[in-house]
Amino acid sequence: AQQESNTKMEEIDAVVRECQELESEIAKSNKLQAAKREEAAVLKREVNDLKDQLESVKWALQEAQAEEEQLKSQIVSSPARRKRELAEKELELEQAKQEEAKLDAELEHLDSKIERFQQYIKALEKLNDLMQQAHEEALKH
Repeated sequence: AQQESNTKMEEIDAVVRECQELESEIAKSNKLQAAKREEAAVLKREVNDLKDQLESVKWALQEAQAEEEQLKSQIVSSPARRKRELAEKELELEQAKQEEAKLDAELEHLDSKIERFQQYIKALEKLNDLMQQAHEEALKH
């Protein structure tokens, strides 16, 4: 009877240790999940900021193109001056296009990063659920 009681106590202690380990893993998983959610939120804000910047660049590009057209119709001065101003506007236009392309690429990169974080968070949530079920199952026995 004493031997059987000791064996039961050892089994209970093993289950309790396993539950404590599962609780620790769940806590770590929850902390990691919270950190990833925060990081995803930061990335979403960055994406929105980049979208705003992209819209500003597009607007500036349209303004530059409209101004270029307006200047073309108004200029009646020397051909050299006209060529210089046109070259400046073309340079501005090219720089705006390059900035737009850069922002587009950065936006795509951040979008894919957010997608990966969302998949990671889902996997962590699933792992957390499984660990919680294992913990509950271990407590039943």
